[in-house]
Amino acid sequence: MTILWAILLTLLFTPPRDAEHKFHVSYNRVAVEDNIVVARLRFFKDDLGVALAELSGSESLLIDATPITDSLFQAYIASHFILESGEQRLTGGITASGEEVLGKEMMWWYLVEYQAPETISSLRLTNTLLLDSFDDQKNILQLQHFPSEDRWSYYFLEDDREFYVEFGS
Repeated sequence: MTILWAILLTLLFTPPRDAEHKFHVSYNRVAVEDNIVVARLRFFKDDLGVALAELSGSESLLIDATPITDSLFQAYIASHFILESGEQRLTGGITASGEEVLGKEMMWWYLVEYQAPETISSLRLTNTLLLDSFDDQKNILQLQHFPSEDRWSYYFLEDDREFYVEFGS
C-alpha cells in the first residue's frame, strides 16, 4: 500500500513536462567579425535536456557543466546549428556555458566560437535546434556584423530552417 501512495503522490505533485512553459523557443545571438563567429545559444533547460537525452539514447539527462553534457551538445550542434562561409562549413567549439533564470524558467546557454580560414563575407545559417524534439519549436536568432554593426533577425521554423546573408564592406 505504501508504494501505491508514493506513486499517487508523485503523480499528483509532479507537474507534467508541458507545465514548465507553454511554448518551445531558443534564443540565439551571433556576432561576426573578420574571420570569427561567436554564437550564444540559449534554451529552456528542460527542452535542451529532452534533445540531448534523445541524442544519447537516454530517457532523461541532467543538463550541467560537465564534459559529458558538453560533448553531447557539441555533437548536437554539429548537425543542428550549421554555419557556412562561402563553400566552407565552420566547426564550432564550446568556450563557456551556464545557467540563468528567465522569469520563473531555468535557462541554459552555450557560447560557441567558430573560425573561418579567411574574412567572412557571407554566411549561410541552418538552425534546426530542437525542431525534431518539439512540434511547436521556434528559434529566434539575432545576427550582428562588425565593424559595420549591421543587424539581422531571423525566425527559424520547421519549414524555414535556413537563411543566407552577405556582409557589405
